[in-house]
Amino acid sequence: MRVNILDVRKLLEKEKKGILLTEEIIGNVDNITKDIQSYTHNDDIVMLKKLKRLCLVKALTKETAEMIRNIGMYHFYKNDTKKATRYISQSLRITMEQKSYNLIVQFLADKGLVSFYDLKYKSAQKAFKQALELLPYTDGLEDKTQYLLYLRTGILYWHMEDYINSYNVLCEALIYAKEIPQQGKVLLNIGANYERRELYNEALEYFNKALKLYGEDYSIERSSIHNSIAELYKNIGNYEKALEHINEAFVLLESKNMSKFFIFFMTYTQIKILQGESKDELNRLVELISQVNEIFMYKCFIVDGINIAVKADLEDKQIMAQYAKQITDIMDKIGKGSKTCKGELNNILSDMCLSLKVLSSN
Repeated sequence: MRVNILDVRKLLEKEKKGILLTEEIIGNVDNITKDIQSYTHNDDIVMLKKLKRLCLVKALTKETAEMIRNIGMYHFYKNDTKKATRYISQSLRITMEQKSYNLIVQFLADKGLVSFYDLKYKSAQKAFKQALELLPYTDGLEDKTQYLLYLRTGILYWHMEDYINSYNVLCEALIYAKEIPQQGKVLLNIGANYERRELYNEALEYFNKALKLYGEDYSIERSSIHNSIAELYKNIGNYEKALEHINEAFVLLESKNMSKFFIFFMTYTQIKILQGESKDELNRLVELISQVNEIFMYKCFIVDGINIAVKADLEDKQIMAQYAKQITDIMDKIGKGSKTCKGELNNILSDMCLSLKVLSSN
């Protein structure tokens, strides 16, 4: 159940009257901790801090550490990694003093994720390694925590081009992935591992395994796989197949997730550029973005680097540079009324501008 500011105010009123039960605080902390990625509204931070203070007043050390970590993850999902690191580090100091190994492992996995997001791969590796070394000291650690630790470590390794260790760790993640979306995510990343090594047949095998696992359900997850398959076919120059899969990704996604929609549209635009049909598609891209009035998108995953090699003549380069400027101007215009809106929109659209600038400089 989602906790809101009114729930916490009720707890504070009970505390004033001396009738607040510890179990009520613990229940609210548990609910937030299990679903912290959904707490991304601006007023959520007020609620999180009030609940943390309540944990301090009641001398609930474990729950205090969890709420400090939750505040850190709130900032992470709001793309403020500096604050995220500070709060998560604070929560780690508390849990290390208490030798709460289950929480230490969980918080180290979170710290590694934030470092990975900042492209600080060595720092991420250090955090994940510490967490893995502490696993024997844990007691009844949840499968989900171990799954996330192995998954994040595996993803980090293939970004560091350590593909063998990546594969081995991702296989460990699969052991603890008890839910279908978790299993699908592992299979998708094993496929990405193979694709990075240009082992396209093996990559496609794992992408198809993930599609088969999802069956007819999980349309958003399936749309992401079709986007990955489209990227694969794009990279090997089979643009017809690439378009077939990116169009399937759009069909499955519908309008359920705008951040994924923009990422898919970027894939689609890149394919059309590679086919030599840049001008019309870039016009459509600019038209689409110009219609956005207010959109809040939070990066829950890393948008991978742009890997495009295009032979373009001088005129094409000038066109693409011009479109990058137009998109930037649109973002500035949208953001005039809301700094938050501009910041969130920029997270996704900046990747599009980067793509266009890379193309225009090749």
